[in-house]
Amino acid sequence: MGPECTEALQGLKKYISTPPLLSTPKLREELYLYLAVSEQAVSAVLIREVEKEQRPVYYVIKTLLDAETRYLPLEKLVYALLIASRKLQHYFQGHTINVLTKFLLRSVFSRVDFSGRTAKWAVELVEFDIRYQPKTVIKAQVLANFVTEFAPTQSTEYQNSCSIQVSRTTKLGEQCASEAWKLFIDTSNEEAIAQALDIAEGRRETTLFRLVAYQQQLIKSFNQKVFPRRFIHGELVLRKVMDHKRVPGEGKLGPNWEGPYKVTVVVENEAYYLEDIKGKAIPQPWNVVNLKKYYQ
Repeated sequence: MGPECTEALQGLKKYISTPPLLSTPKLREELYLYLAVSEQAVSAVLIREVEKEQRPVYYVIKTLLDAETRYLPLEKLVYALLIASRKLQHYFQGHTINVLTKFLLRSVFSRVDFSGRTAKWAVELVEFDIRYQPKTVIKAQVLANFVTEFAPTQSTEYQNSCSIQVSRTTKLGEQCASEAWKLFIDTSNEEAIAQALDIAEGRRETTLFRLVAYQQQLIKSFNQKVFPRRFIHGELVLRKVMDHKRVPGEGKLGPNWEGPYKVTVVVENEAYYLEDIKGKAIPQPWNVVNLKKYYQ
């Protein structure tokens, strides 16, 4: 065995004998996220790179409910990202997260043929700085797969049948040979209830998705009918009378606008500096929503 093989073997022994201890990221450091899904669980591993070495920061795992196991594989992957953002929210808010995956997760949120829950997940994830990168090497992906593989499943917690050891005794008190009875549990009712709840949840999410689309359509239609209000230098305008400047006792009969005033300076964000007819400048700028054109 040559020196290169010996060095590689010693490096492998050192890596195996060194446990993957959790590492603390630095401020504003970019972190990397690996996702893994299975039929019964989803998991994620958040890591950081130090001198081209990936060190784990935290592990996240969630056992799927019966209704969640029927998600599409790509939906499960997005759900794993959502669970990671909820449980590791402080990391997602303070760092840029690079999701390493070979799937096009970015295109999932822009498609309209997905369910309403995917749209809600997209709204929840939009507040974080998440970037999607292709996965070129395995590295910490094996950790995410390992956590998912050993996740507890519902099948290990609930069984359709169980064996009961029963021992009988005679009238004289003599114990007879014990025999095993098998007790069967009918789960058809529970499955029907779970299916009905899943259907109701799907209809509710579809209705919510349609409601959001209808609201966006109304906003778009309203904005098309709204024309921006702008003024130029030297134009005469009226200023809205604020509540603290109204004359007590006038009530609704009092004027709602006062002026005219002349526009002296046009600033950004649709704000204007004014002066009255005598040339006295108004110290504070006024927003366009509180002004209107003066017609002589």
